[in-house]
Formats: sequence, structure tokens, C-alpha cells
Amino acid sequence: MSFETVPMEPESNVWDGPLTPRLDLDEGAEKGGAYRQLRPEDLAGELPSVSIGRPEVLRSVKSTTPHGFRAIAERDFYLVRLWCSFRDSNSEIEFHHATFSIQLSCPPGQGPAVAHDMYPSEVLYKVERNKQVSLSPEVKFMEIGGSLGGIDFGFRYDELQPSIYAAGQGESTPTWAFSRTKGYKLRGGKALHLVVRAPADTVRCDAVLDLVAFVAKRNWLPLPMGLFERRGDVPAEPLRVRLW
Repeated sequence: MSFETVPMEPESNVWDGPLTPRLDLDEGAEKGGAYRQLRPEDLAGELPSVSIGRPEVLRSVKSTTPHGFRAIAERDFYLVRLWCSFRDSNSEIEFHHATFSIQLSCPPGQGPAVAHDMYPSEVLYKVERNKQVSLSPEVKFMEIGGSLGGIDFGFRYDELQPSIYAAGQGESTPTWAFSRTKGYKLRGGKALHLVVRAPADTVRCDAVLDLVAFVAKRNWLPLPMGLFERRGDVPAEPLRVRLW
């Protein structure tokens, strides 16, 4: 088996630009003490920016897939690659933590589509290097070291920096949470992989992508920012893409 090195940047983006303050997400519970709350005016126009890559369906495993997989009748599986990237505005303003989410939806009567598995699922304390990943017969991600996986496809991460935590397996809105650590800033490109499970012969699946980031500078409480401004219950414009 050959392992494709995971590209940290996509061929094209569906979003690329500065973030907008999200005062509706202000973490008021953290206020007080010796720290001041960072406000939009404190950024002096130097807004941090992000990009979100166009999702790519790498492989599909249908309910009619031949031997090599145990019975998965009445289900189709799609291996999807996602990207997001964090860019600081200057040396003082940094990303403190962020959440990238994808909301899956199918036409009426054809769903639901859910997250069957996610990778990376957890990178907490140290850098992980040369991670080779394939799919098991249960269409789950598995890390391997030179042996064959359950499907003739694999990919390799040269490096995964902490911290990353995935949540939402079995749900229609999986998320990845990122945080800076003492040794590593939250910056640069992040490539993510998702196995989507849907009823057999689901003809279409859309995704609404969203990213919320909290930015801060030393001795200031983080300021929440997002792709679109949102006040109260007024919905933000969704960033919707078609997966298949």
C-alpha cells in the first residue's frame, strides 16, 4: 500500500478572509480578576483571518462493496477530507482556541447522514509525527505501521500539533476543537478526515461549514470571532457546500 502525504492546504477555498467579532458568544463567565476583556476596538483593525478549504470526497464504500468488508448492507460510506487554516494578524494577537464544525444534511426522506468516524480524534500533549492511517473493515480509521489496512488506500500525516479534539461521532454535526498549548501556537493549516455514513443510495449530501475562534493577547481575556456577524437570535448566513 502506498500512503499519500496529506496536503495541509486545499486546491481551492470556500472561505478566505478576516474574522468578524461575535459578541453573542462573549464568554462573560470568564470576566473579572486581573484580566481585561479583549474588545474589537483593541484589535486596531488588525483582524486575524482564516480559510476553509473546499471539502473533497476521496473514496466511497457502497453497500455493494465486494469482499474485504464485513456486512454493511443498507449503508454507504464516504471518506471526506476537510481543511481549515489560521493566520495571525500580528505578533500580539493570537488564536487562543477555535471550533470547526460541519453540519450534514440530506434531502427529505434520504437521511440522515452522520459522522461514522473522525481523524485526528485526539492530539493533546505532544507532536505526533509520521502517522500512517487506513480504513478498517468496519470503515473506521486505524493507524498502521507498515501492514496493510482493510482497504487499498492510506494517507500519512508528517506532523500533527496539539491540541486537537474531535467530537460528534454518530451525529450529524461533528466538530473539531483546537487550542494553543504552552509549546505550540494555534496557527497554520489543519487537514481533517471524516467518514460519513448515510443510508444506501443517498443521492445527495450537503454540508454547512462554520468556524468560531477566540483570539487573545497576553493578560487579556479572549474575544470570540466568526465567519459572519451574528447578534442575538438573528441567524448568520450559512456557508453551504455539496459533498456529493
